Amino acid sequence: MIRPWMIGAIGAIGMALLLPVAPHSVATGWRAAFLTASAPIFGAVLMLMIARVVVTDWSPLAPLTLALPMILLFGLLILPAQFAAEVPDHLRLWASPWAIALRTLIAIAALWFAAARLRGGASRSFAAVALTLWTMLITYIAYDWMLGGDPGHPATAVGMMLTVEQVGGACAALLILGHGETKLRRDLSYLLIAAALGLSYMIFMDYLIKWYADLPSQVDWYLKRDHAMALLAAAGLCFGLFGPILALVFARGEQGRRIAGGSALFGLLLINLWWVAADWIAALAALFGLIWVGFWGQALGARRSGEQAHG
Repeated sequence: MIRPWMIGAIGAIGMALLLPVAPHSVATGWRAAFLTASAPIFGAVLMLMIARVVVTDWSPLAPLTLALPMILLFGLLILPAQFAAEVPDHLRLWASPWAIALRTLIAIAALWFAAARLRGGASRSFAAVALTLWTMLITYIAYDWMLGGDPGHPATAVGMMLTVEQVGGACAALLILGHGETKLRRDLSYLLIAAALGLSYMIFMDYLIKWYADLPSQVDWYLKRDHAMALLAAAGLCFGLFGPILALVFARGEQGRRIAGGSALFGLLLINLWWVAADWIAALAALFGLIWVGFWGQALGARRSGEQAHG
């Protein structure tokens, strides 16, 4: 019998085999995998903060936050990944591997603490302060996670892009799992569409502004994502935006919402492979990374459930 940790080990070995061939591609592939895997989890924490502030019940999202320990371990791989980045001289200190790893550790640990407090019934004041701090810091974190491999590329909306990815990821995961009441899942399916529209708009406007500004140093960043890689962008738009809309229109009810959630998460993966990973070796490394963290996370979850059942 093949166990989940064995399949996860195959993913880890796959990334390791690609590392000597193209270390920078493996590093950016890891970023795409991390962003995709962590989006539902970080988004769940963010939405629990919002729910506590506006006094509504989004508690069915809380189980997603239990995966934070696994995501913390996966996230700390940003330290070796950052050594492969080409950092401009004026960002040597800020974008150094140790600085980015420290900020990542603090950010995920803070979300872990906030999630534990929110699951335990934290006050509105705590949620409001936590939400304010996260809003202030999200742009710096987004640059580390999304653009740390190419920190010279300016993208003023990157913080909002990461926020929308996380909110949309949390909504999609909830629809797939079927947690909560029907009304909540219906409402979050509409929020999922709004998140997909927002992410599509921000990426397109970033491209449009840089293209028409005729800035060669910035346009080259998108030229690397042209030709065959552009197919990922087109597929990401189809699965991430049009797929959920069509699913909610033509496959009504619970089935439509599950299809919408699955299509949106797949679209998010494709967009991250295009916008963050940027080449096919990186995309392959990202898929290996998702296999690794996904199946090892499943194995750890099953082990924890077994320990709770016996103890």
